[in-house]
Amino acid sequence: MEKISAKMAAAFGVGFAGFILAAYSYNKHHKPVYTEQLKEDFENEQENDDNISREVSKEIDEQKIELNKKSKKTEEWKRFWKNEYNDIKDTKRKTRKNKINKLLKTLEDDKEDDKEDDKEDDKEHDKEHDKEETHNTENTDQNTTEDDNEEAMI
Repeated sequence: MEKISAKMAAAFGVGFAGFILAAYSYNKHHKPVYTEQLKEDFENEQENDDNISREVSKEIDEQKIELNKKSKKTEEWKRFWKNEYNDIKDTKRKTRKNKINKLLKTLEDDKEDDKEDDKEDDKEHDKEHDKEETHNTENTDQNTTEDDNEEAMI
């Protein structure tokens, strides 16, 4: 340090002072201003809170509306599918009833046919029985005449 002259020290000082002034002016022009923003934020904090609460309430209302729409759609679909299911059940019931009714009709028809067949069988049986009776009476008549003849012979 003893060898440094006054001129050199002055040059260093001016250079240092120039550096500080240059850095100050650079920061002034290029550095973002946080102080103004902080002041505005502080002053508008209440307004921001109100705005945030409004935004949140709007979002909540929108979501409620969407949910209501979705629930209405699901209710409509529920009603639709319930009606469809009931219709399907009804058609199954109707087809079952129709099948049962057809079976009952066929059974009744079969019973009537059986009755008619029984009547015809009875008629045929009666005819055969009558034939047998007439044949038997003829035989008994012959037998009685034969018995009479035998008695007469005795």
